[in-house]
Amino acid sequence: MKQKIILIVGIVGLVLGIAGNSGGDENDVKIVNSDFYDDCIEKIISKCEAKTSLRNSKSATIRRAAALAILKATYLKDYKSDLIQEMEHNQISPKTHRVEYYVNHKFHEVIN
Repeated sequence: MKQKIILIVGIVGLVLGIAGNSGGDENDVKIVNSDFYDDCIEKIISKCEAKTSLRNSKSATIRRAAALAILKATYLKDYKSDLIQEMEHNQISPKTHRVEYYVNHKFHEVIN
């Protein structure tokens, strides 16, 4: 009987210990998400900067796309920290396509 009580108390203590430690991991998750968002935005910026060489194209459509890419890269550089904070606040999933969608949506809100 004493062994059962000790076992139950031990299990309850273990469960409470694990539950008590899970609250500290929230900051770690935010840091990981923040780093992920930062990496995604940096990749988008580098893709936009790669398109800047197209600004000398003979095609007006391609020149417009290059100009838009330059504007987008500038916007992302200037507002990267704000975008990361908004994504954390809105709990955007740390998935590349979600971040790209969010960033594109915010950029097009500004230019429209």
